[in-house]
Amino acid sequence: MIIRAPSTLPICATRPRSARAPASARSSDWARRRCRPAAARWCSIRVSPAALSRTCLGAISGPSIARGTSFLKDRLGDMIFPEAITIIDDPHRPRGLRSKPFDGEGVANRRRAIIDKGVLTTWLLDLRSSRQLALKTTGHAARGTASPPSPAATNVWIEPGALSPQALIADIQNGFYVTEMMGMGVNGVTGRL
Repeated sequence: MIIRAPSTLPICATRPRSARAPASARSSDWARRRCRPAAARWCSIRVSPAALSRTCLGAISGPSIARGTSFLKDRLGDMIFPEAITIIDDPHRPRGLRSKPFDGEGVANRRRAIIDKGVLTTWLLDLRSSRQLALKTTGHAARGTASPPSPAATNVWIEPGALSPQALIADIQNGFYVTEMMGMGVNGVTGRL
Protein backbone atom coordinates (compact mmCIF):
# COMPACT_ATOMS: atom_id res chain seq x y z
CA MET A 1 0.00 0.00 0.00
CA ILE A 2 1.30 3.44 -0.92
CA ILE A 3 0.29 6.39 1.22
CA ARG A 4 0.88 9.86 -0.19
CA ALA A 5 1.10 13.10 1.75
CA PRO A 6 -1.72 15.60 1.07
CA SER A 7 0.67 17.96 -0.74
CA THR A 8 1.34 15.29 -3.39
CA LEU A 9 -2.33 14.53 -4.09
CA PRO A 10 -3.89 15.83 -7.32
CA ILE A 11 -5.49 19.26 -6.95
CA CYS A 12 -9.05 17.93 -7.43
CA ALA A 13 -8.57 15.49 -4.55
CA THR A 14 -7.55 18.21 -2.07
CA ARG A 15 -10.42 20.62 -2.80
CA PRO A 16 -13.60 20.24 -0.76
CA ARG A 17 -16.21 18.04 -2.46
CA SER A 18 -18.62 20.99 -2.89
CA ALA A 19 -16.02 22.84 -5.01
CA ARG A 20 -15.59 19.95 -7.43
CA ALA A 21 -17.89 18.99 -10.27
CA PRO A 22 -19.85 15.75 -9.75
CA ALA A 23 -18.06 12.60 -10.90
CA SER A 24 -20.60 12.01 -13.69
CA ALA A 25 -19.98 15.49 -15.10
CA ARG A 26 -16.20 15.01 -14.96
CA SER A 27 -16.35 11.63 -16.72
CA SER A 28 -18.79 12.76 -19.43
CA ASP A 29 -16.67 15.86 -20.03
CA TRP A 30 -13.58 13.68 -20.36
CA ALA A 31 -15.42 11.41 -22.79
CA ARG A 32 -16.52 14.38 -24.93
CA ARG A 33 -12.98 15.71 -25.10
CA ARG A 34 -11.20 12.40 -25.66
CA CYS A 35 -13.54 10.09 -27.57
CA ARG A 36 -14.76 10.37 -31.12
CA PRO A 37 -17.30 8.07 -32.73
CA ALA A 38 -15.73 5.72 -35.25
CA ALA A 39 -17.03 5.71 -38.79
CA ALA A 40 -19.04 2.64 -39.75
CA ARG A 41 -16.97 0.35 -41.96
CA TRP A 42 -15.93 -3.22 -42.66
CA CYS A 43 -12.55 -3.94 -41.12
CA SER A 44 -10.27 -6.74 -40.01
CA ILE A 45 -10.77 -8.24 -36.58
CA ARG A 46 -8.29 -10.42 -34.72
CA VAL A 47 -9.57 -12.11 -31.58
CA SER A 48 -7.27 -12.99 -28.68
CA PRO A 49 -7.07 -16.66 -27.66
CA ALA A 50 -8.90 -16.02 -24.37
CA ALA A 51 -11.81 -14.20 -26.01
CA LEU A 52 -12.01 -16.80 -28.77
CA SER A 53 -12.19 -19.76 -26.41
CA ARG A 54 -14.84 -18.10 -24.20
CA THR A 55 -17.01 -17.34 -27.23
CA CYS A 56 -16.66 -20.84 -28.63
CA LEU A 57 -17.38 -22.63 -25.34
CA GLY A 58 -20.77 -21.00 -24.87
CA ALA A 59 -21.80 -22.02 -28.37
CA ILE A 60 -20.95 -25.73 -27.93
CA SER A 61 -22.65 -26.25 -24.58
CA GLY A 62 -25.01 -29.25 -24.65
CA PRO A 63 -28.16 -27.41 -23.48
CA SER A 64 -27.72 -24.78 -26.23
CA ILE A 65 -27.35 -27.50 -28.83
CA ALA A 66 -30.35 -29.44 -27.50
CA ARG A 67 -32.54 -26.31 -27.54
CA GLY A 68 -31.28 -25.41 -31.03
CA THR A 69 -30.16 -21.96 -29.87
CA SER A 70 -26.51 -22.17 -30.89
CA PHE A 71 -25.10 -20.96 -34.18
CA LEU A 72 -22.94 -24.12 -34.20
CA LYS A 73 -25.82 -26.59 -33.70
CA ASP A 74 -25.40 -28.25 -37.14
CA ARG A 75 -21.63 -27.91 -37.41
CA LEU A 76 -20.24 -30.92 -35.49
CA GLY A 77 -17.48 -32.41 -37.65
CA ASP A 78 -17.23 -29.26 -39.80
CA MET A 79 -14.21 -27.00 -40.16
CA ILE A 80 -15.22 -23.81 -38.34
CA PHE A 81 -11.76 -22.28 -37.84
CA PRO A 82 -8.56 -22.16 -39.87
CA GLU A 83 -6.46 -25.32 -39.69
CA ALA A 84 -3.99 -23.61 -37.35
CA ILE A 85 -6.55 -23.49 -34.49
CA THR A 86 -6.65 -26.33 -31.94
CA ILE A 87 -8.53 -25.78 -28.67
CA ILE A 88 -7.84 -28.28 -25.86
CA ASP A 89 -9.81 -29.01 -22.69
CA ASP A 90 -7.72 -30.97 -20.17
CA PRO A 91 -9.27 -31.75 -16.77
CA HIS A 92 -6.10 -33.61 -15.70
CA ARG A 93 -3.63 -30.77 -16.32
CA PRO A 94 -1.12 -30.66 -13.43
CA ARG A 95 -1.85 -27.72 -11.14
CA GLY A 96 -4.71 -26.59 -13.40
CA LEU A 97 -7.24 -24.38 -11.65
CA ARG A 98 -10.14 -26.68 -12.61
CA SER A 99 -8.32 -30.03 -12.65
CA LYS A 100 -10.32 -33.00 -11.39
CA PRO A 101 -10.46 -36.77 -11.97
CA PHE A 102 -14.22 -36.81 -12.68
CA ASP A 103 -16.99 -34.32 -13.39
CA GLY A 104 -19.77 -33.03 -11.13
CA GLU A 105 -21.89 -36.13 -11.80
CA GLY A 106 -19.15 -38.65 -11.04
CA VAL A 107 -18.37 -39.42 -14.69
CA ALA A 108 -14.69 -39.92 -15.56
CA ASN A 109 -13.32 -37.18 -17.79
CA ARG A 110 -10.33 -36.94 -20.11
CA ARG A 111 -8.31 -34.56 -22.24
CA ARG A 112 -10.20 -33.60 -25.41
CA ALA A 113 -9.49 -31.52 -28.46
CA ILE A 114 -12.68 -29.49 -28.71
CA ILE A 115 -11.46 -27.95 -31.94
CA ASP A 116 -8.87 -30.09 -33.72
CA LYS A 117 -7.06 -28.38 -36.61
CA GLY A 118 -10.10 -26.16 -37.14
CA VAL A 119 -12.68 -28.98 -36.94
CA LEU A 120 -15.37 -28.97 -34.23
CA THR A 121 -15.04 -32.45 -32.68
CA THR A 122 -17.33 -32.49 -29.63
CA TRP A 123 -20.01 -30.76 -27.60
CA LEU A 124 -19.69 -30.07 -23.86
CA LEU A 125 -22.21 -32.57 -22.46
CA ASP A 126 -23.47 -33.55 -19.03
CA LEU A 127 -25.84 -36.49 -18.44
CA ARG A 128 -29.00 -34.47 -19.03
CA SER A 129 -27.95 -32.82 -22.30
CA SER A 130 -26.38 -36.05 -23.58
CA ARG A 131 -29.71 -37.82 -23.01
CA GLN A 132 -31.56 -35.05 -24.88
CA LEU A 133 -29.17 -35.36 -27.83
CA ALA A 134 -28.98 -39.19 -27.71
CA LEU A 135 -25.19 -39.00 -27.30
CA LYS A 136 -22.72 -40.22 -24.70
CA THR A 137 -21.75 -37.76 -21.97
CA THR A 138 -18.35 -36.10 -22.32
CA GLY A 139 -17.78 -35.68 -18.58
CA HIS A 140 -18.20 -31.91 -18.52
CA ALA A 141 -20.78 -31.54 -15.72
CA ALA A 142 -19.97 -28.91 -13.11
CA ARG A 143 -21.87 -28.29 -9.89
CA GLY A 144 -22.78 -24.94 -8.46
CA THR A 145 -23.98 -24.21 -4.95
CA ALA A 146 -27.63 -23.60 -5.78
CA SER A 147 -28.32 -25.25 -9.12
CA PRO A 148 -28.22 -28.68 -10.74
CA PRO A 149 -25.11 -29.71 -12.69
CA SER A 150 -24.59 -28.11 -16.08
CA PRO A 151 -21.86 -28.47 -18.72
CA ALA A 152 -18.68 -26.46 -18.24
CA ALA A 153 -15.13 -26.71 -19.53
CA THR A 154 -12.18 -27.29 -17.22
CA ASN A 155 -8.67 -26.16 -18.23
CA VAL A 156 -8.97 -24.75 -21.75
CA TRP A 157 -6.20 -23.41 -23.93
CA ILE A 158 -5.38 -22.84 -27.58
CA GLU A 159 -2.35 -24.69 -28.88
CA PRO A 160 0.32 -22.19 -29.96
CA GLY A 161 0.58 -21.63 -33.70
CA ALA A 162 3.46 -20.68 -35.93
CA LEU A 163 2.82 -16.92 -35.63
CA SER A 164 2.96 -14.71 -32.56
CA PRO A 165 0.05 -12.36 -31.76
CA GLN A 166 2.23 -9.45 -32.88
CA ALA A 167 2.82 -11.11 -36.26
CA LEU A 168 -0.92 -11.79 -36.65
CA ILE A 169 -1.81 -8.13 -36.23
CA ALA A 170 1.21 -6.64 -38.01
CA ASP A 171 -0.48 -6.61 -41.44
CA ILE A 172 -3.69 -4.90 -40.25
CA GLN A 173 -3.82 -1.28 -41.38
CA ASN A 174 -7.27 -0.53 -39.96
CA GLY A 175 -9.02 -2.91 -37.57
CA PHE A 176 -9.52 -4.26 -34.06
CA TYR A 177 -7.76 -6.69 -31.76
CA VAL A 178 -10.46 -8.05 -29.46
CA THR A 179 -9.16 -9.07 -26.04
CA GLU A 180 -12.45 -9.38 -24.18
CA MET A 181 -16.17 -9.15 -24.83
CA MET A 182 -18.66 -8.25 -22.16
CA GLY A 183 -22.41 -8.15 -22.20
CA MET A 184 -23.75 -9.24 -25.55
CA GLY A 185 -20.39 -9.44 -27.35
CA VAL A 186 -21.57 -12.38 -29.44
CA ASN A 187 -25.08 -13.35 -30.39
CA GLY A 188 -25.18 -17.05 -29.41
CA VAL A 189 -27.96 -17.86 -31.89
CA THR A 190 -26.49 -16.23 -35.01
CA GLY A 191 -22.79 -16.00 -34.11
CA ARG A 192 -22.55 -12.32 -35.07
CA LEU A 193 -20.25 -10.05 -33.07
